[in-house]
Amino acid sequence: MQSYASWIVIRRLRIPLIVIILTFAVSILGMMMIPGRDDQGNLYHLNFFDAFYFVSYMASTIGFGESPYAFTYPQKLWVSFSIYLTVIGWFYGIGTIVALIQDKVLSEEIARAKFMKDIREMDAPFILIFGYNEVTKNLINRLSARYQRMVVIDKDKDKIDALKLENHQPYIPAFYGDLLDIETLKMAGIREKQCKY
Repeated sequence: MQSYASWIVIRRLRIPLIVIILTFAVSILGMMMIPGRDDQGNLYHLNFFDAFYFVSYMASTIGFGESPYAFTYPQKLWVSFSIYLTVIGWFYGIGTIVALIQDKVLSEEIARAKFMKDIREMDAPFILIFGYNEVTKNLINRLSARYQRMVVIDKDKDKIDALKLENHQPYIPAFYGDLLDIETLKMAGIREKQCKY
């Protein structure tokens, strides 16, 4: 499941990364192609490194000097265009990252992966508890007092969130899911050697 969360991130960031790379490439290519004048008045073209260096700090700060010589008007026009182009690319990329951070599917996949990791790393026998209500809450409190390890599954996410807010020692992995679904039971560790049902 961890790879599924990674796949979501890669899939969502693919187009913004392509946009940022293309905006940089177009800006660098333009800087290399448009001729400038050196301090002697001779024509020169920026090499790849100089163009890359200039575009790198232009795109990220926009506060800069002209390097290595003062720019000609065509170069200044291209720099103005490149500033807007790269800023739009950065805004698109940052907006996508903010949307990704708020994505419910991604956060659920990360929570699922963490839950499964917690189950795999349990080194003591544990009991599966299905449902979280007043009866099971009392049972959990009594078992926690004896340091019995347990895993809780409930179909209601709000109940699982309430359980997570309680500070049980030892830590109780909990997740929401359909108790009649075999995949949920496998995820909860029903096939793990430490599971005592």
